[in-house]
Amino acid sequence: MNKRIALEQKFIYKALLPQRLNVNIHKAEEGGFWVEIKELSGCRTQGDTLSQLIRMINDAVYGYFGIPVNLMPELGWYMTLELLRKTN
Repeated sequence: MNKRIALEQKFIYKALLPQRLNVNIHKAEEGGFWVEIKELSGCRTQGDTLSQLIRMINDAVYGYFGIPVNLMPELGWYMTLELLRKTN
């Protein structure tokens, strides 16, 4: 894939992502956390730690929009721990 096509594809996928998402974080009875992403119907994920939860939220959001795995590192983190703290 040439660089121009890759850049266009990256721009298209970045445009798919909402500017803001609201998440509901819950403590799991067995330990760790689980989260609901309100704007993405049926989109939930879980993690043992907040750091793992952040990775899983990013994976869930990118997966929801069908963004190819190979583009995820180029698009960067959709949600960071700092953003997570601001949403709650």
